[in-house]
Amino acid sequence: MKTIRELIEKFMYEHLEYYVAQVDEGGDDTVIYGIRALDDPEKFVYGALVNTTASLYLYYKKNGDERAEKTLASLKKFIKSACSVQIKTWGKLSMLRAMAKLYKAGMLDVIPEEDIAVLKEKTNYEDFFVKSEMKLIGCPTNYMHVAMACAGFRELLGWDKEPFCDKIRDKLISIMMNGSDSGYMDEDPPMARFDRYSVIVTSELSDTLEAVEKDVPQSVLDNLAHAAKMSVLMANEKGDGINYGRSLSCHGDGATLEILASAFARGLVADEDKDTALLYCIRITEKIFDFWYDKARRSFNIWWDGRSTNKYRQVHRVLEVNMDMANHMLTTLHNFEIAGLADTLPSIEKLSSPEKWTVSELEFIKKEEQCATTVILRRNDTMIMLPLIGLGKVYMNAAYQPYPNICGIIEAAPEAKYPFLVPQYKAEDGALYRPIQFYTDIKTESRCGRVKVTAKGKLAKLGEQYPKKSGYCFEVTYKFSGNDISAEFVTELEGAEAEMLVGYHEEGFEFKAVGFDGQREEETKEVYDFKTPAGAIVKAVTYTTGKAGKLSYKITLN
Repeated sequence: MKTIRELIEKFMYEHLEYYVAQVDEGGDDTVIYGIRALDDPEKFVYGALVNTTASLYLYYKKNGDERAEKTLASLKKFIKSACSVQIKTWGKLSMLRAMAKLYKAGMLDVIPEEDIAVLKEKTNYEDFFVKSEMKLIGCPTNYMHVAMACAGFRELLGWDKEPFCDKIRDKLISIMMNGSDSGYMDEDPPMARFDRYSVIVTSELSDTLEAVEKDVPQSVLDNLAHAAKMSVLMANEKGDGINYGRSLSCHGDGATLEILASAFARGLVADEDKDTALLYCIRITEKIFDFWYDKARRSFNIWWDGRSTNKYRQVHRVLEVNMDMANHMLTTLHNFEIAGLADTLPSIEKLSSPEKWTVSELEFIKKEEQCATTVILRRNDTMIMLPLIGLGKVYMNAAYQPYPNICGIIEAAPEAKYPFLVPQYKAEDGALYRPIQFYTDIKTESRCGRVKVTAKGKLAKLGEQYPKKSGYCFEVTYKFSGNDISAEFVTELEGAEAEMLVGYHEEGFEFKAVGFDGQREEETKEVYDFKTPAGAIVKAVTYTTGKAGKLSYKITLN
């Protein structure tokens, strides 16, 4: 077993050296795997490139490495190019992080003053955040952290006359505290969409506030401690992390790693959890480099070999993703250094592997007329996340649907619109409905290693930008017993038409659908809607009925 430093440090800096050399040689016309790597429609790539090149330069400089001067020349070259292109949101933040690293190292003066003057203008964040109204322009809630971070770094660098970081921080924390009983961030308020970004935001907030030399509020630390505790309950030998919602793949696993690393750095991991948390971090890191990183391609692989992610993070961002993931991993290493654990191995060699199902709840909201919870289940080395949340305007996306997610086994394509392991009902008037949100009651029961989860609510009417709460009630019951996972759906729309899709990966399972009288096999080969984060769905079947009563399915894991 290797320590966190042994896993990350040498590997990531060699990774950065390779990509810096590629771009230094190719310039603005750099092509990587057939992609013009700097033609990034999101306009993040130059910020990511400059940020990680600055990290590489400072690493070489600190260690007296002769490659420092060549890397500095590349850094200046990349900054000069960045001065002539548009930079947006995350790109601005990455650029500011680079400038702050140089500033703190006393080396900002290595960058020409005329380029600094241009970057002051280009990293202004008022193109996506309105100061006078304290609101974002067309962005999900997690971009409030981006605006806050931009304001904080500009304040640190002396680039803004009026400090605004604290105001945005307080606004974001207010949104978090108002949107969730436990301080988690609703990505689409007030729809109760709690996903990867909702859980990781407090680790990002903590890291950013310390980087800009601001105090971290107690409410943020409390939430981070809670997120770390839930991460420990997810701990599994496979290294699987957050597996539903958006921005999954290495980013989903990595989010869990970053939460624990940030919590370790702030002394928020409970003593009884430290060995488990440290070993889980090692397992996630091993998975990131053994599964998500393709050594032959020298690239993180979230696009090839049947894999896919959200449309906004497709292979056109190959350079930015490789640089950004390096930044995430080096930030993780930094937090372990702060915690004094970068060179430490846990006293245990294997994570617990319960023979019977265990259950935990990541409860976001519990009110009389609104509930939102992600249920976490463990058995052997299997970790399941069952999201019973609000979905907001991504309500049709398969990766948000309420089914038992298992990485690479029970997993839907991120933005496919089919009803994955959830019935879609068609009423006599043609209106479509799904039991996917508007929960009013969620209960979990565990007895003798068997778990039952019951969720009640109102059917969501489909067809508009946001789902509409209907007057039709539904109740769904999930059961977990041994290798069997089942779900039963009862609604007030009995007699309507209904359909439901199931997808099989290479590591399949036995499946039985009850209450359906027809089925059709879908074409899956090289179809985007059947490519998932961990690999392709090799077989997909849609079950149908012209007159739905009680509908159910049973999965038997191999």
